[in-house]
Amino acid sequence: LKGGMEAISSFDDDDAGEGEEDEDADSVVFDGDENHDGPSSPGGVLFPSHGDMSADGNSELLREREELRKELSDARRELAQIKSQVKLNEEDNKKEKDKLRALNEDIQERLTKREEELHVVEQDLSKQKRSLEEVHNEVNDLKEKSASLADELDVEKGKVLQLRKTEAMVEAYRKKVESLESANQQMGGL
Repeated sequence: LKGGMEAISSFDDDDAGEGEEDEDADSVVFDGDENHDGPSSPGGVLFPSHGDMSADGNSELLREREELRKELSDARRELAQIKSQVKLNEEDNKKEKDKLRALNEDIQERLTKREEELHVVEQDLSKQKRSLEEVHNEVNDLKEKSASLADELDVEKGKVLQLRKTEAMVEAYRKKVESLESANQQMGGL
């Protein structure tokens, strides 16, 4: 497309240059002789293939000339349409690029915002992890203390059982002593 546009531009430049140099854009110059009044080939024929020119030959040349002018005009019109289409395409491309640039900036802003939010969440998560580790350490310390207290409690329960047994023995001895005293009193009263 770019190469085609360069060729079109050079064609236009050439075309514009010709219009400035010659008053008659359709004039044909042979052998570099612009001021030559007659045809350059022998016999007064402009193109040797046309042979002897009569009134019909001139009209045919004029008709051919008009056809060529029409084709040139059509080509210029087509060239203008292509140029306008290229210009429209360039404008559309610029608009699309601007849209993409704006979208890219928006996405970059959102990404930056998300990264900041992620950083804050990571910091909070890190703080919570440290707090959780501290709580785990406290729980482990409490478990150790609980186990130690459970051992002490077992020891104390054993002592309580021993005391109860001792109390029961003391009570049994006290009852025996009382019964012996009462038997001694009965025997002494007799």
